[in-house]
Amino acid sequence: MAIVVRILGMFNVLAAAVVFVNVLSGHAQLWNTGSLWDYINPIMGIAVVISLLVNLRRKISLPEDDRVSRMYLEVNVLFYASIILTMIFFSNWFYMLWDFGDASDESRTRHFIYWWFINPYFILVSGITGYHLWLKASRS
Repeated sequence: MAIVVRILGMFNVLAAAVVFVNVLSGHAQLWNTGSLWDYINPIMGIAVVISLLVNLRRKISLPEDDRVSRMYLEVNVLFYASIILTMIFFSNWFYMLWDFGDASDESRTRHFIYWWFINPYFILVSGITGYHLWLKASRS
């Protein structure tokens, strides 16, 4: 089981790294990153689902005591961040996968701007969740 957890953690960290490199190279205009997103977005989708499920499991397994601790805050912040990331990512990605042609210019611009929020947010949530999974596998 530790191997599977480590693989999932590595997948999330590598997905975050790929998005990070692609975002930086797009801003630096090192290469045309437009067609790469067609391959990166499904990888991001898998990592988003992994993050949501892992953080949901961590939230469910929290002890039932009434005190607020560092672990309690970490788990809750990552859980709710995963929920927000899942909603925004899949909503925006499905919008772009389906008919973009009948949308107004304002709507298209708004959805492209959402990616500027989604990508750094994804890097943080996926990277932290993957790092947590990697450490958890190392401890067991």
